[in-house]
Amino acid sequence: MNKIRSFTAVLAAILLLLTSCGGKYNFPESTEEDLAPVLYIGGEDVPMELYRYFFMNFKLGVDGGDDAYWQTHDAESAFADIDDDARASILRMYAVMSLCGDYGIDTDSDEIKKAVDKSVEDYIENEMGGRDEYLAGLSDAYMNHSVFTFVMTEFECESRLYDALVDAGEINTDSAAVAAAITDGEFCCAKQVFISNDAGDDIEENRKKAEDILLQAHLGVDFDELVARYGEDPEMIVNPTGRYFAHGELIEEFEDAAFALEVGEMSGVVESPLGFHIILRCPIDPAYVAANISDLGEAYLTSKFWQIVNERSASLTVAEAPAWSTLSMSDFSY
Repeated sequence: MNKIRSFTAVLAAILLLLTSCGGKYNFPESTEEDLAPVLYIGGEDVPMELYRYFFMNFKLGVDGGDDAYWQTHDAESAFADIDDDARASILRMYAVMSLCGDYGIDTDSDEIKKAVDKSVEDYIENEMGGRDEYLAGLSDAYMNHSVFTFVMTEFECESRLYDALVDAGEINTDSAAVAAAITDGEFCCAKQVFISNDAGDDIEENRKKAEDILLQAHLGVDFDELVARYGEDPEMIVNPTGRYFAHGELIEEFEDAAFALEVGEMSGVVESPLGFHIILRCPIDPAYVAANISDLGEAYLTSKFWQIVNERSASLTVAEAPAWSTLSMSDFSY
């Protein structure tokens, strides 16, 4: 449990360019437009290519990769929501880099460059099958080489930062302390009846369905029966006695509502970007914790790491560059 795992699949920024990989493969260079700042975080530039990567992937989750979607949906309000998501992801990445400086980690050191160089080259040769396939894969993910390069730098720095936080006593990895934290409030166990807002669904119909289910629960219908009859969360099949999670593991709206409940208390209808949730908080089972301490402990330590990162995120200033004010949904087409 002494190595941090990234919360997200990828993080990106333009802080490092590999010289040996770049020379070997002759990658296209970023354009002036790619490198133009759109935001400033903690006084540091956020380049367009980084912002575009995050924005495009969050946009994909809304419109499914079809620009025609915006002919019948409110692009202006959606732009604001996607922008918020992109900013939050970038902010957390910049917070990691800011913390690295506090703990003596030089993100531009030769040691980190060499480690990242090797990771990128291994990925190109062993995962993608060569330069052209690699570039095609990056394009499909709305990335370029310089963005992907820092994905690997970010992973490397996260690991080093985690070790530094452990060494400084900011994260306590003692097994007994971890087990005590899990049973004393750092973890939640919950069941839910989840109604998913799938593509093409009528959101208001889903809301009414969730409200009807909640009424049945208040009238005494067994919660497990409602989960089995209406629920759309496969985790409830895998974990019929409740899912265990630490702060920061799940979608914010669900997690905040679950942690706010007392054990045995049921929520109202909780709306999230995924759909509607009716949540029942369950007791923490010490026997379950003991049997699953490795996985739960890793999740707890990851949670503590990101709590520290999120605290730094909250302290960083975010400002818009002039280029940001000209952006709209039409600038992010497939």
